[in-house]
Amino acid sequence: MLWGLGFLLSGANVAHSHQTSTKETRKADWANTHLAGYFRHFSGQHRGQSISAMRHQRAIEGAVFNDDETLILSYSSDGIARLWDVATCKGNGPILRHHAAVVGAEFIYDEGTILTYADDGIVRFWDSSTGAPIGPLLRHGSAIGGVIFNSDESLMLTFSSDRAARLWDPQTGQPVGERMLHQDEILDAFFFQNDDRILTYSDDGTVRIWESATGEPIGRPLRHQEAVGEAFLNDDETRVLSYAGQTVHLWDAQTGRSVGQPMRHQAAVGGALFHEDDQQIITYADDGTVRFWHAESGEPTGLMIRHQKAVGGLVFNDDETLLLTYSADQTARLWDAETGEAVGRPMRHQALVNEAFFSSEEDYILTYSDDQTARLWDAETGEAIGQAMRHQGPVTGAYFSSSETLIMTYSDDQTIRLWDISGLWSEEEESEVKRHC
Repeated sequence: MLWGLGFLLSGANVAHSHQTSTKETRKADWANTHLAGYFRHFSGQHRGQSISAMRHQRAIEGAVFNDDETLILSYSSDGIARLWDVATCKGNGPILRHHAAVVGAEFIYDEGTILTYADDGIVRFWDSSTGAPIGPLLRHGSAIGGVIFNSDESLMLTFSSDRAARLWDPQTGQPVGERMLHQDEILDAFFFQNDDRILTYSDDGTVRIWESATGEPIGRPLRHQEAVGEAFLNDDETRVLSYAGQTVHLWDAQTGRSVGQPMRHQAAVGGALFHEDDQQIITYADDGTVRFWHAESGEPTGLMIRHQKAVGGLVFNDDETLLLTYSADQTARLWDAETGEAVGRPMRHQALVNEAFFSSEEDYILTYSDDQTARLWDAETGEAIGQAMRHQGPVTGAYFSSSETLIMTYSDDQTIRLWDISGLWSEEEESEVKRHC
């Protein structure tokens, strides 16, 4: 019997539209700030006691919170997704099993259902309270790379290392249109804003645009000489920006023709983004540089920022006057976005920095690193705040709560940990980072 999935997805909290993938950072926001006092009380219970972390049997692939942030949904290369009680850090409910590494998991349908996908090539749906599987399995020939819903949740897009992207009818679980095929693994796929087209990019060196209704290709492939690192659209979706190897290209989304000259680095490009209302392009690379380019011509603006080793990523503050970068040179750094001059001292780890980002008020910066720690820093001075948040392996994720009284970290040491930073905001408590679990 074929179960309908339509009832699962109405009002679902799922990934929508374009530029959503498993690569993306999964930031956990605590919606109810009244929980902060509860966590302070609970953390106090741990003083002098052994504190247990939330543990899988292999590396954590990711973790997300439910809306009221009383539960954590984690997923791991051990083939398991599972729920945890945030207050106690104990397992909550059944274990959700695949036959290979689980690479994505989401709450959907007002959190009554959980969606998981894995390297076993299967997308599954589960009752979040009982752990019972719901509806049909959606199958690819090999590992699933991601699952995205269109804006009205009438279509579900999946992509896989089997070289195919597929559309599915969530009412029936049946495929819609033809498979969208590349010559090698598809690395990401997403809908255009009005859902009529789909963009994919692949290890075969091409970016492709497809008609959503039929799965038929539109225009010619946008072709690189190496595997495509990333591709995305500008705000009005008239331009495609993509990079591969040491080169960044801008393309006309309608004609598929190259716009301006290629933008080149001296080593592999790690990322690119539009800036200044799409008039500029910023790129960063393994050559240790961040470069600024005129979008339509591909000519450099003359501004360049330099690290000592590969740049891992960058983020602007809200008014785009400051640029935060992080690098394999073991530092995160702030820069004046207009002049490229360094601001404050380097924020230094003992191994490459995996990510860095601002707190909501931009007075603090959170970093995490392969040195087995996450750290909090004063954004104005670059000085470390409180103790390091330590794991026994590289830290692969770290996020503020929305109230910014808690930080969640997870690691290749197979654990998820919570840290109480409420003392930073209270005159009655010590300004330190306390481990919750």
